Amino acid sequence: MVEGITEILHAYGIHSFTVTKVTPRLWKITSNNYNFALKHARLEEDTVEQWQELYQLKAARDLSLISPVYRTIEGQIYCKHQKGIYYLSPWFDSEKGDHTTDKQQAIFATVGRLHVETKQAYSIEIETIEKKIEDEKKKHEDVKSLLLQYIVHFEQIRYMPPFGLEVCTQLRDILNALRQLSKWYDNYLTDIKEEQTTYQSICHGYLSATHHIFTSDQTVLINWEHAHFGDSMLDLQNYLHRACFQHDTNMTKIIEDFSYYENQNPLKNSERSLLAIHLLQPFPYLQVIQEFDQAQAHPFQIRQLLQQYRRLLAGVMFQEMLEHNRNAVIENQTKEEND
Repeated sequence: MVEGITEILHAYGIHSFTVTKVTPRLWKITSNNYNFALKHARLEEDTVEQWQELYQLKAARDLSLISPVYRTIEGQIYCKHQKGIYYLSPWFDSEKGDHTTDKQQAIFATVGRLHVETKQAYSIEIETIEKKIEDEKKKHEDVKSLLLQYIVHFEQIRYMPPFGLEVCTQLRDILNALRQLSKWYDNYLTDIKEEQTTYQSICHGYLSATHHIFTSDQTVLINWEHAHFGDSMLDLQNYLHRACFQHDTNMTKIIEDFSYYENQNPLKNSERSLLAIHLLQPFPYLQVIQEFDQAQAHPFQIRQLLQQYRRLLAGVMFQEMLEHNRNAVIENQTKEEND
């Protein structure tokens, strides 16, 4: 691959350099006392155009949160090599030391800025949303019925496998999550009827702590290969699910730190309802159960089940905060109307 790297860097006008392999798809390039990141992107011909549009918008709107990329001598923001797509960007070093709390708050603030600075409003058709919610509620009733069928199946096994015991133990919490989900669909319909507007923003698409660089003088998000223009609440849900599947996740702290997101991007009640809906979706949990094969049982199946279970429990905790904030907005609106 060294020869390939040499050819790629020549396309950027870099001829004297040293290479440090960081991951199978990432290299640290040092040239003339400057450090660069060379990435073998997970982009294909049908997705690279959307990625290019992101950087066109970055240039037009001066979006400093999006990590910059360098142009080749020919003016392209990526280089092709043996059917692969590569791009070159600055190498960012995160601030050293233990700044876990600050990083969490900074991530929320950064993502809030990204979403609010690129937010666009769209009118909606209530009839379409009503039909969608009706269909989704039916799907979740089917999920509930299927879960109960699995419970019966596991209970009929003379020596219940550990996986089945976990499912039976978790059922009460899963049913509670489904009840909360049904409530939030009703809330969303109420909110969207009142607001008559939906919102979309630039979404990073793969938010995680490793893609957020926090230094003493700047904050930037890297790895924009999954970026798209869409539902920012889904972007948040993806980040929260990655952050909360470990057994020792401090959900209380995550919930408290979410205020840093809303300080940048104050949510409408319809957005709060939509975020709760995303966080309480049961399908990944159900899929783990459906893929369980007792004849080929292995410990990873229980681990996967526990991860999805923790994500739903985190969703239940998070929606309590969202409900409190939603109710506070409604109370203030009612008070203003009565004054």
